[in-house]
Amino acid sequence: LMAGRRANPKCRNCATLCFEDMLSKHGAQGDNCYAGDSCHKRRSYYKNRSARLAYQKSSYQRKRRSAKQTGVPMIGGKESSNYTAHVVRYQSRKNAPVYAVCLQIFQSGKLIETVWPTGNEGQVVSTLGKPQSELRAWVKSAMILKSQPSEYAGLRLTKEVYEPVAMCPKFEEMQV
Repeated sequence: LMAGRRANPKCRNCATLCFEDMLSKHGAQGDNCYAGDSCHKRRSYYKNRSARLAYQKSSYQRKRRSAKQTGVPMIGGKESSNYTAHVVRYQSRKNAPVYAVCLQIFQSGKLIETVWPTGNEGQVVSTLGKPQSELRAWVKSAMILKSQPSEYAGLRLTKEVYEPVAMCPKFEEMQV
């Protein structure tokens, strides 16, 4: 029942018996090893073990198959597009607040544009202190905006990159 623990052969055999046979063999008239609720749960576990394992295996295979087929999420456009996007997060360490975020757009592996979040006056703004939901919303809106037919049809998000704050090219001009 715990990971790594061997199955008790007596309990596995007990699980194959009907309830009446199990009580006569392992209850008060038998060897008196039946322990009520814990044995009931153990019998259920052993009875349904093969079905549960088969379900887990098929679920795992289904997830792997769908990941291979779909690859990365598409946002608009045609699937045959060669435009991809990387989300770059500038932060001092992986679990630190995000200082800045940008969307780098590539065509056939070559960087063609970098999109930064901007304020009301069009200046690049820092994302320090912004919640993750707001950052994800900005990335999604930037992806949708850039995947319009007039720009980069079929833009795909391929990966997230974490960079140190000092590597941020807009470090000097950002308003915190």
